[in-house]
Amino acid sequence: MSSTISCLEDLIDLLQAENTPVRILIVGATGSGKSTLGELLSENLEVLYRSLDELHWNPNWDPKPEAEFIANLQEVIDQDEWIVDGNYNQVQHLIIPKTTCIIWLNYSFWTTFRQLLKRTCHRSWTKGLLYGGNQESFSKAFFTRDSILLWLCTSYPKIQRRYRPLFADPELQSPKLMFELNHPAQARSRKS
Repeated sequence: MSSTISCLEDLIDLLQAENTPVRILIVGATGSGKSTLGELLSENLEVLYRSLDELHWNPNWDPKPEAEFIANLQEVIDQDEWIVDGNYNQVQHLIIPKTTCIIWLNYSFWTTFRQLLKRTCHRSWTKGLLYGGNQESFSKAFFTRDSILLWLCTSYPKIQRRYRPLFADPELQSPKLMFELNHPAQARSRKS
């Protein structure tokens, strides 16, 4: 369902009209805006928001041990209402059964690449702290195998293959709200 959503306010109205607990999973390719949307929805719906990246990363981009990652996630999804974002395969089986809504930011590759490039340059320039006290850098983004831009190029087709069937499954759609957003304007406020 995406045709009825033209902006963030439409999405919020649809979520509030359901009158069910807010338990949202936001998925999409790296750089699609999952965290931005999660923060906006959290602010507007007054619900806890956590990024799976936040729960997953230690300093120096070292992943937390899986048991710790799962325990951190379980603390969030055991609450009555929450919003999480991310594509971590190893925990989706814990999240999806508890969700009341899944939002897929399914933008074109070039739209997503452009957003990610802009975000990466900004973060590298400003040296802002991310999850676990980590930072993005120009050298890592452009000159290493760990490049977030390279990660998008390799993971984008996998994301498409994973979520296309999920969003086409009528059995999953019946108990859950499922929104496929195809343009970034659908996740932005009409006021911006």
